Amino acid sequence: MKSTIYQGSAALVAVLLGVSLWLCSLVVSAFVTYSLWGWFLVPLGVPALQGWAHAMGIGILVTYLTVRLEAATNSKSWLDRVKVWVGWYPFIWCYGWAIHQLMT
Repeated sequence: MKSTIYQGSAALVAVLLGVSLWLCSLVVSAFVTYSLWGWFLVPLGVPALQGWAHAMGIGILVTYLTVRLEAATNSKSWLDRVKVWVGWYPFIWCYGWAIHQLMT
């Protein structure tokens, strides 16, 4: 009984740590995108980003395109492609929608 509780607690800590690291990576990614955009694209005449939400949106767009390209080229089976379509693409869409809500 005691080992089951310990395993459940360890799993909860692992999930919370994973979510925390994911949220930190979102903030760092947005900061880096926002900074690089301002340093290298704005001087070329590209409009500046209006905030970190736009930077997060650009990051998720690049992630979507990268995953899409990897799924098209590296998938060895049709099941791998189905997993990407069923799991990853809806997640990306929902994440993009949430970021879009921050921009409005």
